[in-house]
Amino acid sequence: MGPRRCVLYVEDQENDVSLMRFAFDRAALSFDLATVADGDEAMSYLSGHGHFADRLQFPLPALIITDLKMPKVDGFEFLNWLRTQPRIKHIPTVVFSSSCHEKDLERAIHLGARAYYIKPSPFPHLVELIRTVTDRWLNQSHHPAL
Repeated sequence: MGPRRCVLYVEDQENDVSLMRFAFDRAALSFDLATVADGDEAMSYLSGHGHFADRLQFPLPALIITDLKMPKVDGFEFLNWLRTQPRIKHIPTVVFSSSCHEKDLERAIHLGARAYYIKPSPFPHLVELIRTVTDRWLNQSHHPAL
């Protein structure tokens, strides 16, 4: 049995990170959750720069979940960067945002997001959404060796 696959969650709000960790635990998923605070840190993680160079400790994710509104490098800039990276642009990336603006959804999809979800408020809805997302994007695909 190989190492567990991981999901990278790009989110600057610590409360949302804590809720996502709890949702992953509650959903009893067999994926590790790695977190970074913004698009800049996500780019470093995915590129293996700095302290992210150790791929045993910081493996490439099988799925990326990103917020849009973040400091430094926002979700749109991150999506734009990701689509220019030949070795990792295939990683399914979905947006979790509090924005319900149609133009944000359209822009995220145009930049390569596979799906766009509005962050649910009730915690049980978040757990169910996490199960849906991981079932759709992880259980049907294979994570190629890089």
